[in-house]
Amino acid sequence: MKKSMRGIVLYSSQVWQHRAVAMTERKKPNALAATLREVTSGVRDQRLADIRMTREELNDLIRNVEIQDTMLAALGRPSPWSTG
Repeated sequence: MKKSMRGIVLYSSQVWQHRAVAMTERKKPNALAATLREVTSGVRDQRLADIRMTREELNDLIRNVEIQDTMLAALGRPSPWSTG
């Protein structure tokens, strides 16, 4: 549980930081994807299976974040349940 909470806090703080930092809008989705990779790197495959997701599906979601043109568009991509 502690590990999950740390990941949530890290992701949240990084989203805020990436939004506020002076970098081009196009680079912000790349930074967000890097944060997602960092946060999810320690997630075991069994945990992913528990939520009915494969490592490949997770990597695809992160790649979809990375290719977005804006931070706002990227924020709509991490969840497999989001639309758009």
